[in-house]
Amino acid sequence: MTEWLHALEASAFGAAVKTSAWLYPAANTAHILALMAFFAAVAVMDLRLLGAFQGASVVSVFAVARPIAITAFVLIAASGAAMFSSEPVSLAGNLAFLAKMALIGAALLNALALEAFFGRGIAAGAAIPAAAKTAGAASLALWLCIAAAGRLIAYV
Repeated sequence: MTEWLHALEASAFGAAVKTSAWLYPAANTAHILALMAFFAAVAVMDLRLLGAFQGASVVSVFAVARPIAITAFVLIAASGAAMFSSEPVSLAGNLAFLAKMALIGAALLNALALEAFFGRGIAAGAAIPAAAKTAGAASLALWLCIAAAGRLIAYV
């Protein structure tokens, strides 16, 4: 594994991101802007599950917010990968980075479970089950913890 990390860091791309006056800052800015859009979309969906915005159906809220969340997540992943390429060896040992990656995995599993177990029922307009509300609350908490862990990477 460390061979791959060293190779990535020594690659032309990794070196360019690390040494360029604008590549890393551009990736970082894109990461933060995409994170803001992503969290806004996810928060709207989760809050709707928790009972907010009752004037709008869950289906209509998800229809608008989900494509935004997916697009923003792709941008987050791409910009994050670019930033990671500049120092993968040190990040691979950073506890805050590792916590962030584990929390992202948990949040994605939570979203997949929500969709698998409740997606059709919610889409059909059924009442929101307590477990779906719990998944919405967990999602909010997980994504806030992911953002906190991301900020802590520089300090750990």
